Amino acid sequence: MTNLIVAEQKFVNFNGAEIMAVKCNDGKIYAGVKWICNGMGLSKGQMQSERQRIQEDIVLSKGQRKIVLPTTGGNQEVMCIELDFLPLWHAKINAKIIKNTVVQRNIVEYQIKAKEVLSEAFVQPMHPVIQPQSIEGLIIMQAQSVKELKAVVEQQGQVMEQQKSELVILNHRMDNMDSLDTIGDLRQRLNKMIQKYARQNGVEMPEAWHKFIQTFNTAYHTNINRLKSSYKNSHGMSKISTPEYLYLVGRLEDGIRVADKMLNQELAAR
Repeated sequence: MTNLIVAEQKFVNFNGAEIMAVKCNDGKIYAGVKWICNGMGLSKGQMQSERQRIQEDIVLSKGQRKIVLPTTGGNQEVMCIELDFLPLWHAKINAKIIKNTVVQRNIVEYQIKAKEVLSEAFVQPMHPVIQPQSIEGLIIMQAQSVKELKAVVEQQGQVMEQQKSELVILNHRMDNMDSLDTIGDLRQRLNKMIQKYARQNGVEMPEAWHKFIQTFNTAYHTNINRLKSSYKNSHGMSKISTPEYLYLVGRLEDGIRVADKMLNQELAAR
């Protein structure tokens, strides 16, 4: 992958926060993931989950770049996402599972307006129109315009096909979430998602929870059974369920993301 060189760097004011964005030598605009997560009001754990989502997603990973930028600690690699991929990333963040209403509103604002605001910040004044001096010059200019238009149409067609595939998966996920009881707390929602997984795959609940724990361990590079045992012993508990443990350590939202991935893994593989 070609190393990107920053041609222009800006801190763009949006919704009461600053977003660091750069324009690089490939002509594309990239936004700093950390600044966007901070602007939305995500916690440290939520920010780490979003970083992992971008790195692991089959489409979002294509727009992720590590760009070297000057910081107070010297030049450092900063995780950025290409501006064209920003709306797709934001569409994958389900604001309904965020309890904090302020954070919910922030996420919606970013989903609707962030790309437009960042794009406008890098708009350059239009160059004066160059008029052809002869018929030959006019023909050449028109031919070049047609060639450029054809290239743009082909590129947009490829992007639309990718987005169409992603929207199919996203709509399926939203249907899954809407079919669940969203009034109950996150523990109830996680239990119902695992119940649905068991029904979809024709397995018993213990096997479904075993699959959930395997998937969670892989996604977050951990060992949830060992952590549950340690927590239970240190707090003098006789037993502790997986949803109860995730609730006590503040990781139910991570658990719901894993359950969502399980429910939709067959569709994503198509």
